[in-house]
Amino acid sequence: SRFDKPVHTEIKIDNTRQMLWPDHCVQGTRGADLHPDLLTAGARLILRKGMRPQLDSYSVFFENDHTTSTGLAGYLRELGVTSVYLCGLATDVCVYFSARDAVAAGKFHIYAI
Repeated sequence: SRFDKPVHTEIKIDNTRQMLWPDHCVQGTRGADLHPDLLTAGARLILRKGMRPQLDSYSVFFENDHTTSTGLAGYLRELGVTSVYLCGLATDVCVYFSARDAVAAGKFHIYAI
């Protein structure tokens, strides 16, 4: 960890609780790449999150401060989207927070896969 503390230690940065996770999905590394078999040619938007090193980003709708929006809810509303399908490895963290924020921010129907 860049904070010289063990992983899974909770710290506070700017009054926001942050968990120190093992390094993963680091910008500019292979671990942050989309899978090569993922078909993205028809994608309208690929949203990159977690761009602020001082702030975790669990939800695809908000940064971990729960006030900084990624803009996704507004984007989906403009398209008339009413349902959101979520999948991922961390159902207890990223998928959970994304589902919770989708309901709160956009009144979307949520389907977790």
